[in-house]
This record gives sequence, structure tokens and C-alpha cells, in this order.
Amino acid sequence: MMERFTWHNQVPGLFFLFFFFLFGYFQLNFSSSFHLCPPEQSLALRQFKNSTSVSLDQTLSVACFGNSYSKTTSWAEGTDCCSWDGVSCDNVTGNVIGLDLHCSNA
Repeated sequence: MMERFTWHNQVPGLFFLFFFFLFGYFQLNFSSSFHLCPPEQSLALRQFKNSTSVSLDQTLSVACFGNSYSKTTSWAEGTDCCSWDGVSCDNVTGNVIGLDLHCSNA
């Protein structure tokens, strides 16, 4: 004979599924926040910023449609370099993997 469906019998399984998916959600959405840019990479980027100057010529200014700005103004000591404009980081390790200063005027 078939057992009759009741919510009372299903509650433990539903709680397990709920917490399983909740745990997975937090792992995916918050795992990258624990991997900050390594201090030596942050220092190297700030040294690069201080040792170079980026200037826009008329051709580049037209190519950027007048939307150029200084991407390096967000590059401040004591902040995570993965949050800086123009800097891309690996989501797992926090290592810098890309630098885009396109249309940056300083």
C-alpha cells in the first residue's frame, strides 16, 4: 500500500535542501570577497602609477568619445586593489590578472 503524502514527513528533507542551496549561494557570492589583492601587488601598482604618466592625444580623445577620466585616482594605499578602476583580479586567488588603462587620462 502507498504511503500517504503529508508535509510532516517532508519537513526534514526540505530543511536539508534549503540549507544546502543557501550554503551554495553564499559560497558563490561571497567567496571572492575573502581574497584581497596581495600587498606586494598593490604596492607594485602604486609604484607603477607614480612612475608613469598617461596622456591623451587628440586621436585617443576622439576614440574615447570624450569619456576619459583618471582611472588611477582610486588607487589608494589601504584599499583593495581588486576594487580599483582598470584592475582585474582572479576571483579565487586575488592576484592581479589584468590592467586596462584605456581612455584613462592620468
